[in-house]
Amino acid sequence: MKKYILLLRGINIGVYNRIKMPQLKELFAEIGMPSVTTYIQSGNVLFDHKDLDQEKLIKDLQEVLQLKMGWSVPIFIYDAAEWKRIVKNNPFAKKDDHNPAFFHVTLLEKSKKDVKVLEHKDESSPVIGRAVYLYCPDGYRNTKINNTTIQKKLSMFATTRNWNTMSKLLALVEELME
Repeated sequence: MKKYILLLRGINIGVYNRIKMPQLKELFAEIGMPSVTTYIQSGNVLFDHKDLDQEKLIKDLQEVLQLKMGWSVPIFIYDAAEWKRIVKNNPFAKKDDHNPAFFHVTLLEKSKKDVKVLEHKDESSPVIGRAVYLYCPDGYRNTKINNTTIQKKLSMFATTRNWNTMSKLLALVEELME
């Protein structure tokens, strides 16, 4: 079985698109995926699957969310190897003077050629594959490069996670692989 991480964009923020994680697990069971693990309330799901058809899973999950919850959100799926590459490729993590509490990664719906298209303070925010790496020393709330800006600039859906969540999901998926 192959391990996967699935992210739902824009849930449990404010009063819209609210779902409890046990309820999300039930929705996965309804589409034939009874064994899932969730992490915190922001739509992070870990699961394993033998032969995953990502497009079908996204379509099925969006349909059940629409039917049961009355809303649909962008869904992102990464296998364990891709997730590990995203975490290991963080260019800011290699710098001693950067505090990991200020790292964020914006994850893209599809790969983007490795480019440095987003300016952030005195540093660029590199795009590597399906990830945009952000260093926000003034906090994510105060950055000019946020999820909305990235979506507009790159013309695709995106979802952002802080470094703690990125690292924890990697640790969880590696635990599941043991």
